[in-house]
Formats: sequence, C-alpha cells, structure tokens
Amino acid sequence: MTRNILVIDDDDSILGLVGGFLRPRGWRVFYASSAEEGILVASQQNPEVILLDFGLPRMTGLQAAAEFGRLSSAPVVMMGGTSDEGLEAEARRVGARGVLRKPMSLEELESGLKSALGG
Repeated sequence: MTRNILVIDDDDSILGLVGGFLRPRGWRVFYASSAEEGILVASQQNPEVILLDFGLPRMTGLQAAAEFGRLSSAPVVMMGGTSDEGLEAEARRVGARGVLRKPMSLEELESGLKSALGG
C-alpha cells in the first residue's frame, strides 16, 4: 500500500535524504521548500502525513503547522535542529503529533511517522 507524505524543508539535502529513504519503502513523496508552497501542494495532493521543518523562510514551521491544522486532517510531524523544550511544546500546542530533532537517524524518522499515523 502506497502512503503519501509531504516533506517541507528549505534544505534540498534533507528533501533528498528523506525522499531517498521513504520512496523504496512504499511512500509517494511530495516536496516543498517553503510553508506557502507546502500549503499549496497539500491542497492538491492530500498527503496522509506532513513532515515540516521548524526553520522556514517567511512563514515559520509553527505558523504552517497551525495552518495545516485548519486545512487538513493529515498529522504534522515537526523537525528541527533545536532541543528547545518550549519550542517542542509550542509545536504540540498548535497540533503537531510529533517532533524530531535533526540530525535524526532514518529509523527515528520512520518511527516518528508511524507514531503520527497511529501505528
């Protein structure tokens, strides 16, 4: 069964790494390099889960997570290079189902996505 994911990060190397890991595992991966682009892609592709970076240009990941909460039923998993517990709590407050810290192992990525999807 193919699952759809939207990965939003302004770092092309992260997009490539995540996509390269998930595609062979049966995921259909959509990409966006900004929150605004991600909102557009989500409205067109209806992903099952959204992997969203905290540190995006213009609209932040937290702002985007709140917007996705209004626009989509897809769970949001935030990712970032911070260990700020306040930021993680804020992510959960705006609706994120999980928070992953960069750098993350590919196993942590897979586990975080499964958890967000209830599995």
